[in-house]
Amino acid sequence: MLKEMNLSGVYGLKEKQKEVLINVLERKIRQKESTESKWKLLVFDKFCSELIENHFVVSDLRKNGVTMILNIENQRQKIDDVDAIYIIQPTKKNIEIICKDIQNELYESFSLCFSNELSQKQMKYLAKETVQLKKVYKIKDVINGCFNFQVPEYNLINFNMEHSYSLFNNPTISDEMGMKLINYIVDSLFTIIYTMKEIPIIRTRSSSTEQVIGEKLVKKIREFMKKEEHYFIEKKERTLFIISNRNYDLSQGLMHGWSYQSLIKETQKMNGMKVCLNDTTEYIDSDGDIWTQCKEGIISDVADTIIEKTKQLEQIKYMIQQENNRLFNNGNIQINEGLYTMSKKLEHEIDLHTTIAQAVLKSIQERSIDLLFSYEDNIMSHIKIEKTALLELIKKLDNKEDIIRLYYVCLLNNFPVDEINQLMAEKQIDLKELKYIEHLKQMQEYLHVSKKNNEKSFSVTGMVGTMLGKVAKLLPSDKKVAATIVVDTLSNAKGTDLEKEFDYFDPIKSEKSFIPEKRYKHTDVILFMLGGGNYMEYTNISQFAKKSNKRIVYATTEMLNGTELLHQISRIA
Repeated sequence: MLKEMNLSGVYGLKEKQKEVLINVLERKIRQKESTESKWKLLVFDKFCSELIENHFVVSDLRKNGVTMILNIENQRQKIDDVDAIYIIQPTKKNIEIICKDIQNELYESFSLCFSNELSQKQMKYLAKETVQLKKVYKIKDVINGCFNFQVPEYNLINFNMEHSYSLFNNPTISDEMGMKLINYIVDSLFTIIYTMKEIPIIRTRSSSTEQVIGEKLVKKIREFMKKEEHYFIEKKERTLFIISNRNYDLSQGLMHGWSYQSLIKETQKMNGMKVCLNDTTEYIDSDGDIWTQCKEGIISDVADTIIEKTKQLEQIKYMIQQENNRLFNNGNIQINEGLYTMSKKLEHEIDLHTTIAQAVLKSIQERSIDLLFSYEDNIMSHIKIEKTALLELIKKLDNKEDIIRLYYVCLLNNFPVDEINQLMAEKQIDLKELKYIEHLKQMQEYLHVSKKNNEKSFSVTGMVGTMLGKVAKLLPSDKKVAATIVVDTLSNAKGTDLEKEFDYFDPIKSEKSFIPEKRYKHTDVILFMLGGGNYMEYTNISQFAKKSNKRIVYATTEMLNGTELLHQISRIA
């Protein structure tokens, strides 16, 4: 269980970010005590609202003195005698709205806490506008919060940067826009390092976008060190920060997931820990027992755990009844709050995951996700499959995007597609991404996980109807995906040809890359995936971390399922 884990090293990032946010709120409470203002409200944008949701519920914010929570993009009424705290990203749109709010004197005072550092241009604009309005006095604080990343789970970081794959791979993008995107990533990565309070070793592939990001990140760290030389904590064992790219293993991004968490993302509208079910947004507790036990497992694990937790709930309710009877007999009608709260929380979790699991299972059956995953996983592992059975499956599939994803997994992994091409033509499926993916296949080195010339074969005969039984055994629990191989190779300093492809940056020693003769193994690792991550990759890395006794955080520009990635590829193809 999560509460029993040692959340030290990089696993402490979520708690450290929470401390930063609490400090912002408490700072304003102390200031409030010296004023006559009776109210305090928070104004968020979408990104920071999602960021805060990872740490607090409304009651937590109330305890920190917040009486009202508002969205910066919504129309808001004027409220006198109120201290307003804006927790927002430093975007042009947000700064323009702030200036308008100050002009209209919506609140008594304005404290501006930005998730990232304001640029000189933005700072000058804000100063110029408030001076012209003659209302500089309204701004009580401008804080660089330095927390421009979301931590939905202790080992997962998400920038929630929409369309990140298509943005970073668009061949028509201007140099100016390209550099803006790179600078945004650099600034956001720096906020992670700032929160860690330690300087990592940085590894990036040579001659790549990631190398440019790495070089600029090193420069930013070194410039900060000159201004704040005592800020970072010196550690004997350094954290390893790997910057990678979705294009090195596009198959992993396109394939269908099979872990419970990836299936939710595959079949439902999921963003962070929020899931939309029947037009209602539900929040999954990242520390919940069912979630922590089942998220990396298969759908049948969820059913077993729900049965187990239902029995546990019945026991708790029985204990509550016994306690209430005892208290009532003694003339005391006060219920045991601890047990009551525990039962309500567990009951909600059981109901939520029952609903989610039912919706997921329905989609699996409708789309044959079990078979799609099985074929894709074996094709990527170069395990022989029954081609006739694969063709029969494609004939039966109705979802064109599922077929296209399967096709590109075949193509990227050198599986013969001639006969599949005939079926695609019969089904009138347009492969508009084909040239782009063929070009990518030629240009990139793909990391294959399985042994070459694997003679093992795979049959799906009789599989339909026994989905959970047979596919469960095919979950690649011991197999490392490409991203995990990179983490394993670099964190253990294996000295292989793969490691030699990666530049080595130590911001403490130099601004330039070099390869030291003696390199050390790393226990703490952050892998950042540029262009979009996915839950199967995240799960594989998480399982590797447990087996290797390492602490590994999976970070990415955004979490995508295969269809979402396909849409982004289509946009630029």
